[in-house]
Amino acid sequence: MTTTRTCPNCGTVLEPYDHEGIELDRCPAGCGLWFDRGELPLVVHSEQQPREEAERMSAADHAARDAGASVVAEIASDRRPCAVCGAAMRLTEYAASGIAIDECASKHGIWLDAGELEQIEAYAEAMRRQGTPEDAEIQVRGVPIPPEVLAGISAASVPVPPPPPKS
Repeated sequence: MTTTRTCPNCGTVLEPYDHEGIELDRCPAGCGLWFDRGELPLVVHSEQQPREEAERMSAADHAARDAGASVVAEIASDRRPCAVCGAAMRLTEYAASGIAIDECASKHGIWLDAGELEQIEAYAEAMRRQGTPEDAEIQVRGVPIPPEVLAGISAASVPVPPPPPKS
Protein backbone atom coordinates (compact mmCIF):
# COMPACT_ATOMS: atom_id res chain seq x y z
CA MET A 1 0.00 0.00 0.00
CA THR A 2 1.29 3.45 -0.85
CA THR A 3 1.87 5.98 1.93
CA THR A 4 1.86 9.03 -0.33
CA ARG A 5 -1.42 9.59 -2.12
CA THR A 6 -1.14 10.56 -5.75
CA CYS A 7 -3.59 11.91 -8.30
CA PRO A 8 -5.17 9.10 -10.35
CA ASN A 9 -5.03 11.37 -13.41
CA CYS A 10 -1.58 12.96 -13.41
CA GLY A 11 0.39 11.27 -10.61
CA THR A 12 0.98 14.49 -8.64
CA VAL A 13 1.09 14.10 -4.85
CA LEU A 14 -2.31 15.04 -3.40
CA GLU A 15 -2.49 17.82 -0.82
CA PRO A 16 -4.91 18.30 2.10
CA TYR A 17 -7.93 20.45 1.34
CA ASP A 18 -10.62 21.67 3.74
CA HIS A 19 -14.10 21.57 2.22
CA GLU A 20 -16.73 22.91 4.61
CA GLY A 21 -14.88 21.49 7.62
CA ILE A 22 -14.11 18.09 6.06
CA GLU A 23 -10.51 17.34 5.12
CA LEU A 24 -10.21 15.93 1.61
CA ASP A 25 -7.22 15.39 -0.67
CA ARG A 26 -6.95 17.38 -3.88
CA CYS A 27 -4.71 17.44 -6.87
CA PRO A 28 -2.70 20.69 -6.88
CA ALA A 29 -2.81 20.57 -10.71
CA GLY A 30 -6.62 20.81 -10.54
CA CYS A 31 -7.51 17.31 -11.76
CA GLY A 32 -9.94 16.54 -8.94
CA LEU A 33 -10.57 15.42 -5.35
CA TRP A 34 -10.05 12.20 -3.38
CA PHE A 35 -12.65 11.20 -0.77
CA ASP A 36 -11.75 8.58 1.81
CA ARG A 37 -14.45 6.05 2.58
CA GLY A 38 -17.50 7.79 4.05
CA GLU A 39 -16.41 11.35 3.28
CA LEU A 40 -18.54 11.93 0.17
CA PRO A 41 -21.89 11.54 2.00
CA LEU A 42 -20.64 13.91 4.73
CA VAL A 43 -19.74 16.55 2.16
CA VAL A 44 -22.95 16.10 0.17
CA HIS A 45 -25.08 16.54 3.28
CA SER A 46 -23.14 19.49 4.72
CA GLU A 47 -24.93 22.08 2.50
CA GLN A 48 -23.54 25.16 4.21
CA GLN A 49 -24.60 27.40 1.33
CA PRO A 50 -27.86 26.56 -0.47
CA ARG A 51 -27.60 26.75 -4.25
CA GLU A 52 -29.68 28.85 -6.56
CA GLU A 53 -32.86 27.14 -7.75
CA ALA A 54 -31.66 27.32 -11.36
CA GLU A 55 -28.43 25.47 -10.50
CA ARG A 56 -30.29 22.72 -8.63
CA MET A 57 -32.84 22.27 -11.41
CA SER A 58 -30.09 22.25 -14.05
CA ALA A 59 -28.39 19.36 -12.22
CA ALA A 60 -31.68 17.42 -11.98
CA ASP A 61 -32.45 18.08 -15.67
CA HIS A 62 -28.96 16.92 -16.65
CA ALA A 63 -29.47 13.65 -14.75
CA ALA A 64 -32.82 13.07 -16.48
CA ARG A 65 -31.33 13.74 -19.93
CA ASP A 66 -28.08 11.85 -19.41
CA ALA A 67 -29.62 8.60 -18.11
CA GLY A 68 -26.17 7.13 -17.49
CA ALA A 69 -24.76 7.92 -20.95
CA SER A 70 -21.66 9.55 -19.43
CA VAL A 71 -20.95 6.36 -17.46
CA VAL A 72 -21.21 4.25 -20.60
CA ALA A 73 -19.09 6.77 -22.52
CA GLU A 74 -16.31 6.58 -19.89
CA ILE A 75 -16.43 2.83 -19.37
CA ALA A 76 -14.14 2.08 -22.31
CA SER A 77 -11.37 4.35 -20.96
CA ASP A 78 -8.45 3.04 -18.92
CA ARG A 79 -9.27 2.55 -15.25
CA ARG A 80 -7.57 4.98 -12.91
CA PRO A 81 -5.45 3.78 -9.98
CA CYS A 82 -6.72 4.15 -6.42
CA ALA A 83 -4.93 6.99 -4.58
CA VAL A 84 -4.46 4.67 -1.57
CA CYS A 85 -3.67 1.16 -2.89
CA GLY A 86 -2.90 1.80 -6.56
CA ALA A 87 -5.34 -0.87 -7.80
CA ALA A 88 -7.54 -0.06 -10.77
CA MET A 89 -10.76 1.61 -9.63
CA ARG A 90 -14.15 0.71 -11.00
CA LEU A 91 -16.37 3.18 -12.76
CA THR A 92 -19.60 3.94 -10.91
CA GLU A 93 -22.48 6.36 -11.18
CA TYR A 94 -23.40 8.62 -8.30
CA ALA A 95 -26.98 7.63 -7.42
CA ALA A 96 -28.97 8.07 -10.64
CA SER A 97 -27.35 11.43 -11.40
CA GLY A 98 -25.62 10.53 -14.64
CA ILE A 99 -22.31 11.60 -13.03
CA ALA A 100 -19.57 9.03 -13.64
CA ILE A 101 -17.12 8.67 -10.75
CA ASP A 102 -14.29 6.29 -9.83
CA GLU A 103 -14.48 4.06 -6.75
CA CYS A 104 -11.81 1.83 -5.24
CA ALA A 105 -12.99 -1.80 -5.36
CA SER A 106 -11.40 -2.27 -1.90
CA LYS A 107 -13.54 0.62 -0.60
CA HIS A 108 -10.63 2.98 0.13
CA GLY A 109 -12.47 5.89 -1.39
CA ILE A 110 -13.80 7.77 -4.39
CA TRP A 111 -12.16 10.02 -6.98
CA LEU A 112 -14.11 12.94 -8.43
CA ASP A 113 -12.81 14.78 -11.47
CA ALA A 114 -12.70 18.58 -11.35
CA GLY A 115 -16.24 19.99 -11.28
CA GLU A 116 -17.98 16.73 -10.35
CA LEU A 117 -18.33 17.63 -6.65
CA GLU A 118 -20.27 20.76 -7.54
CA GLN A 119 -22.50 18.73 -9.88
CA ILE A 120 -23.14 16.09 -7.20
CA GLU A 121 -23.90 18.69 -4.53
CA ALA A 122 -26.34 20.50 -6.82
CA TYR A 123 -27.98 17.19 -7.80
CA ALA A 124 -28.30 16.06 -4.18
CA GLU A 125 -29.81 19.40 -3.17
CA ALA A 126 -32.33 19.17 -6.01
CA MET A 127 -33.30 15.65 -4.91
CA ARG A 128 -33.75 16.79 -1.30
CA ARG A 129 -35.92 19.71 -2.41
CA GLN A 130 -38.04 17.32 -4.51
CA GLY A 131 -38.52 15.01 -1.52
CA THR A 132 -36.37 12.12 -2.74
CA PRO A 133 -35.44 9.85 0.22
CA GLU A 134 -32.05 10.64 1.77
CA ASP A 135 -30.59 7.17 1.20
CA ALA A 136 -31.45 7.30 -2.50
CA GLU A 137 -29.11 10.21 -3.13
CA ILE A 138 -26.02 8.90 -1.35
CA GLN A 139 -25.83 5.46 -2.88
CA VAL A 140 -22.91 4.77 -5.12
CA ARG A 141 -23.60 1.79 -7.32
CA GLY A 142 -21.31 -0.13 -9.64
CA VAL A 143 -22.03 -0.52 -13.29
CA PRO A 144 -21.61 -4.24 -14.03
CA ILE A 145 -21.17 -4.56 -17.79
CA PRO A 146 -19.80 -7.88 -19.12
CA PRO A 147 -16.52 -7.61 -21.10
CA GLU A 148 -18.16 -8.99 -24.26
CA VAL A 149 -20.73 -6.18 -24.13
CA LEU A 150 -18.04 -3.61 -23.36
CA ALA A 151 -16.16 -4.57 -26.51
CA GLY A 152 -19.10 -3.42 -28.63
CA ILE A 153 -19.67 -0.11 -26.84
CA SER A 154 -18.03 3.10 -27.92
CA ALA A 155 -18.72 6.65 -26.81
CA ALA A 156 -19.85 7.55 -30.33
CA SER A 157 -22.51 4.84 -30.33
CA VAL A 158 -24.19 6.01 -27.14
CA PRO A 159 -27.25 8.08 -28.02
CA VAL A 160 -28.05 10.96 -25.71
CA PRO A 161 -31.81 11.18 -25.19
CA PRO A 162 -33.46 14.54 -25.89
CA PRO A 163 -34.42 16.71 -22.91
CA PRO A 164 -37.87 16.08 -21.47
CA PRO A 165 -40.57 18.45 -22.74
CA LYS A 166 -41.20 21.47 -20.53
CA SER A 167 -44.66 21.78 -19.04
